[in-house]
This record gives sequence, C-alpha cells and structure tokens, in this order.
Amino acid sequence: MNRQQQTPNPTIRQITPEEVAKAQGITVEEFQKTQVLNLKELEEAVRIEKLTSKKPAIIVGVCGLFLIMIGLSFQLVTTLQSKSANKVSSRRIMPEDRIQEEMIKTTLQCQKLDLNNPDGTNKTFTINYSFEDDKLVGFTKNFHVQIIPDNPNGPVRVQNYLNAYKDYMNPIPGYAISVQPLNDGLEVNVEVNYNQLDLTKLNLQQQQHFSTKVDYPLDTAKEKIEQDMVNDSYTCQ
Repeated sequence: MNRQQQTPNPTIRQITPEEVAKAQGITVEEFQKTQVLNLKELEEAVRIEKLTSKKPAIIVGVCGLFLIMIGLSFQLVTTLQSKSANKVSSRRIMPEDRIQEEMIKTTLQCQKLDLNNPDGTNKTFTINYSFEDDKLVGFTKNFHVQIIPDNPNGPVRVQNYLNAYKDYMNPIPGYAISVQPLNDGLEVNVEVNYNQLDLTKLNLQQQQHFSTKVDYPLDTAKEKIEQDMVNDSYTCQ
C-alpha cells in the first residue's frame, strides 16, 4: 500500500517590535511611544463616538415627545372647537329661529269716518292689519257708534245695534268678538288670528256685516289690501 505524502505546515514566525522599528528606521522606544499615542487616539475617538451617538438620540427623543404633546393638545382643541361649532350650527338651523330671524312684521291701519248720519249717530270704523313678509296673518276691527247729542234717533239706533249683534256672538278659535255698550253709544271689536282660524267653522252670520266679516284669506298681499282700502275711501297709514 502506497502512503500519501503529507505536506508539512509552514511555521508562522511572529514579527518582533525591534524588527518593525528597524524597518521604519526608528528606535524601539520611539515605536512604543507611537503605539501608546495611537491607542489613546483610538480611545478618544471611541468616547467621542459614544457621546455624539447618544446626544442625537436624546435630542430626537425629547423633540419627538414634545411634538407628540403638541399634536395631542392640538387635537383636543380642534375637537372642542368642532363640538362648539356643531352646537352653534345646530342652534342656528332650528326652523323656529330661522322663521323668527327672517320674517319681517309690519302693520297697516285703515280708517273710515261716517259722520252726522240721519239715524243720529257718528260712526268710526278702524281696521288694523298684521303682516309677515307683506302677507296677511291677522287683523282687528273696531266699530265705534256714537250718539249725536240732542238727536232722538241716536239712542234708538244704538239699541237696535245692540239687539242685532246678539246673533253675531259666535266666537271660535282664531276669531273673537265682543260688543260693549257705552254711555254715548257702543263699540264692537273683532280679532282674527289666521294661525288658529278654521274658516270652515266660522258662522255664516259673521259674513253678513262689514264690522264682523273676514274680508281676506290668509297670506293676502299687503299691497292688494291697501289698494282696496284706498279705493273704498279708507285712509291708511
């Protein structure tokens, strides 16, 4: 049997400091000093590296925490403002508030005088119309009959009125009527609120006399009513 030929391992020789110093052209003492200085520089570099590597991390951490706190504070303020705005918005869009803010309320007073009548009376008829955005929503009527002094026909006429108005005393929701006798005559008052009035329930008797009738339906234009009154010899303001 053939034996395999083994190749011997070469021997590695360690280079001595004297040989390195000789190769660099310096003494062994100078070489050792150089090694010590290099070691100190390496240690200083490592220390600086550690310091410089920690500081940015600390700074970044602090800045990050500060930004998170700012973000949370901003989010809280934004949420509170949003809730407050929603409350204000909800309150402003309520239908009742919108109607109250937008509706423009006006009135129109029209009056007619009928003086020195043969029946011994002076008569004054006054109507006060109420409007919202120039649309009729209600009115009051006042019919005042006054006895002309020393005219015997006056008291008789006033008594006839008082008897006749007994048939007109038919108040319903949205329609009120009253007849008041006075020392020198009588006074009739009618008040109509269209928000409560049901015209189908109004007694037909009320439509038989100018002082008690409902002349116009709800939402009649102010301009039309004023023109009608002027054409009928009323003075309006």
